[in-house]
Amino acid sequence: MNNKLQIDTLYEYKRKKPWICYLLWLLLGVIGAQHFYIQGSGSGYAWCMVIFLVLSLVTAVFTPVWFVCLFYGLFTIRRDVRLKNLEIKINLEKEYGE
Repeated sequence: MNNKLQIDTLYEYKRKKPWICYLLWLLLGVIGAQHFYIQGSGSGYAWCMVIFLVLSLVTAVFTPVWFVCLFYGLFTIRRDVRLKNLEIKINLEKEYGE
């Protein structure tokens, strides 16, 4: 029972909260701040590179591509948070032997 309590406590501490992702998307979604929060720096840097490449293509295609990228993030936040939290839970159970 002690391991279960320890795992649950650590999970509550480490899990990602969807409302924080939505707030980051709303305030800093253009640079992919929600990706830094959910998946760490690798995904965040990749998102920044995509945005940089899109911004460098200042053409008629720019606006639709930017909006698609931005709103794609909005609709995938809940799934990404759920998957990350599941990953956190599995790793904690492996580490603490549940």
